[in-house]
Amino acid sequence: MNKKCLTLAVAAVMSAFLLAGCGNTGTADDTNSPSDGGATASAAVDESGAADTVQECVHEWIEATFAKPKTCSLCGKTEGEPRQSYFEEHGVQVAYTPVACTVNAVNFDYFDITNQRITDAVWKQIDCYSEPADEEGYHLVHLELEESHQLFYDASTYIEYNFCSLESDLYDWYTGRVFPKRQLYQDDEFDYSTMLEIDGVQYNVFYSISVEWEHDDWKSDKDGNGTKTSVGHHIYTFKVPDGYDGLVFGAVPENEYTGLDTETVNEDERYALDDGYIEGTVFFRINKEGTVPEKL
Repeated sequence: MNKKCLTLAVAAVMSAFLLAGCGNTGTADDTNSPSDGGATASAAVDESGAADTVQECVHEWIEATFAKPKTCSLCGKTEGEPRQSYFEEHGVQVAYTPVACTVNAVNFDYFDITNQRITDAVWKQIDCYSEPADEEGYHLVHLELEESHQLFYDASTYIEYNFCSLESDLYDWYTGRVFPKRQLYQDDEFDYSTMLEIDGVQYNVFYSISVEWEHDDWKSDKDGNGTKTSVGHHIYTFKVPDGYDGLVFGAVPENEYTGLDTETVNEDERYALDDGYIEGTVFFRINKEGTVPEKL
């Protein structure tokens, strides 16, 4: 008699196992194999001898993206955190507020570039806003910056440091990719495009840059040394797909002028912290979702 009752109890447990399904109430076990068909069951016997069944989802994981953590495609359970962006992963501080910073620039003598001296380049954001683009699925992001610095004349050596070299770059927040560019000389402008792939989605980003300069008159001290202030107005216009919010600007210190090339477009696959990274670069994010106002 006891043997017969034991057989019936085991049969009940086996039936519960076969009927168990993913998503039912129970405790998940992340170590189960996906080949088990999505669910397993275990039985616990209470004091009265009744068997309770616990259903467990055998997860089929979708890897984490920048937007979502690792997620089970069967029951929706999540694990861990979303992927970190390139800058977060490397512990780089990126501001979400308008830029206001000072970095190194280089003054040099146009006729002898070996005559150089370090000066301050002061960057300041003037405006930033977004608006719909003419092309469906895209919007425009406008960024206006102002950069100012001093030029010098040294009366003791008769050297006029009458030009200034400064650097800036654009990056993708998620991958750290540096956008292609070329060097600018005085009043100048250019248009570029680049393609980025983020979480398996390709984004075509188009942008233009224009720079216009204003120069004060020379001012001399009692020893004949002179200074002059130059102000550059940098205007960026980006056309980016709706949903892409990864534009990053970097004010890059420059400690040595090595010459000018206004013809070559640098389209190498470069990243923000590659060998060319200069300590002290100031990064800020241009179009983080929810932070860029619409044009009034």
